[in-house]
Amino acid sequence: MRLFKKNRILFILIVSTIICFILGILFHSVIDLESKSIVNNNILNLMENLNKDDVSSFSNFGSLFFSSSLIIFIIWIFGISIIGILLVYVLYLFKVFIYAFEFVSLLSYLKLNNILYILIYFIPNIINIFILLFITYYSLSFSFRVFRHLFVDKSINIKKIFIGYLKVFFISIFLSFISSIIEILIIPKVLLFLF
Repeated sequence: MRLFKKNRILFILIVSTIICFILGILFHSVIDLESKSIVNNNILNLMENLNKDDVSSFSNFGSLFFSSSLIIFIIWIFGISIIGILLVYVLYLFKVFIYAFEFVSLLSYLKLNNILYILIYFIPNIINIFILLFITYYSLSFSFRVFRHLFVDKSINIKKIFIGYLKVFFISIFLSFISSIIEILIIPKVLLFLF
């Protein structure tokens, strides 16, 4: 509990993540039947592609890695500016909401007896949530430090902090690369082997 008292940003992010994940799950129950039908058709297409092993390709890997890296870059770059704080926070929560909605949609379509399948399929998304939490935390922390440097405490060594912030960016990109490999090249093979 001391960690949360010392670090409000982390505490707020974790609480927001839980709330947003719950909202994403609840959102599935309030959408209309036509929207649910579209979601189910998308899941059916995904399952067919997984069964045909049409997902495991380097072009899919490239597009997934690029889109993941782009989100990381947007969060990171907006962390440099004070005005980007709200955008970073909203973008992170939106991604968590989407992951939650995807999880409950899979569960609704495949039912509880396929929970192992869903959990294995969802592993990269869990990794991505942690990557986004990691980059968002440091992005918000950096923004607040820049604010303190500009308006409160001029003695803060912003150059040293920025070097650390740059390292966070490269770590996040590397983790995204690993996550993309797992999602595109490993998970489909595992699902085909087990199911």
